[in-house]
Amino acid sequence: MLVKVAHITLSMGTGGIEKLILDLCKKTDKNQFNLSVICLDSPGNLFNDLRQLGVTGFVEQRQPGLDWRLILRLASYFRSMKIKVVHSHNQACAFYAGIAAFLARVPVSIVTEHSRNYIQVKLTRRIEKKIISLLLDKWVNVSDDLASNSIKLDKISKNKVEVILNGVDYHRFLNPDQAIVDTIRNKYQLNGRNKIIVMVARLDKIKNHNLMIDALNLLVKDIQELKLIIVGDGEQRDYLEKKVIQLDLVDNVLFFGLSKNIPEILAQSDVFVLCSHSEGLPLSLLEASAAKIPVVITENSNSAKFIKNKDKGIVVKDDAFSLAMGIKECLVSYEKSISMSTVAQEDVINNYSLESTVKQYEKLYLELLARKGISCA
Repeated sequence: MLVKVAHITLSMGTGGIEKLILDLCKKTDKNQFNLSVICLDSPGNLFNDLRQLGVTGFVEQRQPGLDWRLILRLASYFRSMKIKVVHSHNQACAFYAGIAAFLARVPVSIVTEHSRNYIQVKLTRRIEKKIISLLLDKWVNVSDDLASNSIKLDKISKNKVEVILNGVDYHRFLNPDQAIVDTIRNKYQLNGRNKIIVMVARLDKIKNHNLMIDALNLLVKDIQELKLIIVGDGEQRDYLEKKVIQLDLVDNVLFFGLSKNIPEILAQSDVFVLCSHSEGLPLSLLEASAAKIPVVITENSNSAKFIKNKDKGIVVKDDAFSLAMGIKECLVSYEKSISMSTVAQEDVINNYSLESTVKQYEKLYLELLARKGISCA
């Protein structure tokens, strides 16, 4: 008997959560599990990829405010499709899907918390989190730091907290397609003299591209032929493009938009930067490390402590000057930077593989079902 699992997300836009869901859909054992994905808000550009995998996808178009009808629709779907596991991604989804799963008497309901975002400063969200957790079987965190905060700050029961580290298909980043690398280089007229910084993140305020552009404005005064490649799209694009023009950085910044050629873009980069206001354990960081690209990361982005300063990369304070100096150090002492990135790559291969992540989720589903007396043999 196939175990029916429903993943619940806000959308299937191009972001870390969505990429992980897509990877889970690709790699989860099809002989044991049947997956579907429900987007509460909108489809996003990865939605069609689900169909190519043979995964059923639904879009609910959540209404503004508290949409109680959405809860009833979800409960109806869970009952009619005989869903055995509801797997929500982040707290907003867990609110709707957790209540719906309870009403529909779904045997197992879990959530994966990918980051804390603004929960630190919003008491109401922490109270909401505590209440939601009472309806769920497990509160999964993608890092030890998130798990510790769930227990100590949010008062989630230790018995409900689980850590499953994010993982990536690191094989893709070990052997990028050289033909695609060359095509990108020719298209954007990149050459061996360029020093290339790359950011891979949706263009959202929380990713703080603003800080990277301010740092670049300092760096171009000292480093010639410096390029910043921004991969991703989002509501901040117009603002960032205008800022680049105002700072006279048009020749230094390349907006690549959305791309599925991340391994090939990373392959020609000298430094990967992450400077978000908040992060859990971002897939983009693991991918850059798998590609052995030197990393400069701000303290706010490094809550998972994957990068240890001067061990697997450079950790800097969350201001433009510190970020600029970290990038400059990375470029000037490049042999040392490559040495650090080699350590990071080995860590990803040994401890952050997609295969390991998938197996841990499969194991968790089956263990929780077994506790409810449901055999899946």
